[in-house]
Amino acid sequence: MLTLALGFSLWSATHFLPSALPGLREWLIDAIGPQAYRGAFSLIVALSLVLIVWGFRAAPFIPVYDPPAWGIHVNNVLMLFAVYLFGVGGAKGWLATKIRHPMLTGALVWSAAHLLANGDQASILLFGGMALWAIGMIWMINRRVGAWAPRKSAGTAAEIRLVLITILIYAVIAFTHGWLLGVRPFPG
Repeated sequence: MLTLALGFSLWSATHFLPSALPGLREWLIDAIGPQAYRGAFSLIVALSLVLIVWGFRAAPFIPVYDPPAWGIHVNNVLMLFAVYLFGVGGAKGWLATKIRHPMLTGALVWSAAHLLANGDQASILLFGGMALWAIGMIWMINRRVGAWAPRKSAGTAAEIRLVLITILIYAVIAFTHGWLLGVRPFPG
C-alpha cells in the first residue's frame, strides 16, 4: 500500500505544485529550459503512474464495503464516457464547449465509476484520492484563471472521429485491463 500511496503523492504533487505556485513553474522553465521541463515533468508523471500501478497490484485486498451488484455494469458504461471526456478537450469535441475541464471531469467520472465497482482499501485510496485530486485541480485552475470562455467545436467530422477513437481506446483498455492491472472489467 505504501508504493501506491507514494505514487499517488508524487502524481498529486507534480500536478498541484505548478498550479498552486505558478512562479515555481516559470522559475524551473527559466532554469532548465522548456524542453527539459516538459521532459522532467513527463518522466515524473510516468514514474508516478508506474508506482501507482505497481502499488495497486501489490496491495493486499482489504474489503471496506460491498459494492452493489450493478456497480460493475455501471462502471463499464461510465468508463466509455470517461474515455470520451479525456479526449474531448484536445479534439475540441462538442462537449468541450459545455464543460470547462473535460479531462479532469473525465478523471472524476473514472474515479466515481471505479468506486461503484470496488470496495477495497486500495481502490478507495486510488479512486477516492483521484476524485479529490480532480476536484482540487478544477478549483485551483478556476481560481487562478478566472472566467471561462467556451471554445468552438471542431465540427461534426471531428466529433465522429473522436467517438470512433474513444470506442477504440475503450476496447484496448478493456482488453488490457486484466493483464495490466489484474482485474477483468467484464468478468464471466
